Amino acid sequence: MQNSQIAVRYAKALFSLASEQGRLSTIRNDVEILYDACFLSDFNLVLKHPTLKASDKIIFFEKVFVNKLTNTSFFLIKILLKNKREIFLKDISRNFLDMYRKHTGIKKAILITPGEINPNLRSRIKYWVKNNFNTQIDLEEQQDENLIGGFILRVEDQQIDGSVKNQLRKIKKNLSEMSIF
Repeated sequence: MQNSQIAVRYAKALFSLASEQGRLSTIRNDVEILYDACFLSDFNLVLKHPTLKASDKIIFFEKVFVNKLTNTSFFLIKILLKNKREIFLKDISRNFLDMYRKHTGIKKAILITPGEINPNLRSRIKYWVKNNFNTQIDLEEQQDENLIGGFILRVEDQQIDGSVKNQLRKIKKNLSEMSIF
């Protein structure tokens, strides 16, 4: 079975269970916590450690996520550990979040800036996207120092590039196209 199929199947099972229990938004919060944890190197070391027993990893999860995750999410983790599928946690989480967004009509937006943005600007961007795309958004923020200034906003398959780097590229292109006698 392909890795992506494994992740999709577990995500679908979790989504169905959460839906049946009427706890989609609660489980979504849990999955976001797990998804964010998958980007931490120490967390990944424990998750992918080949000699740690499943029981030790369960103890690790219980200590790290005490009072942060529901029993349903711990149940998923225990099943993954029992079946030696914990390395798919990041993909399962991503697939679940995609299913949730599709189910609720929320679009994913990625905001790329050269540094951290202040909360006021974040709210204005969310408001602008909501009004221009007629939808709620799930905003992911990324940083790229190469942008110099400005931002890049991606909402599904559309991109708005208001970065200084892009503006400088356009100026360079225009200057190179000009013929000077």
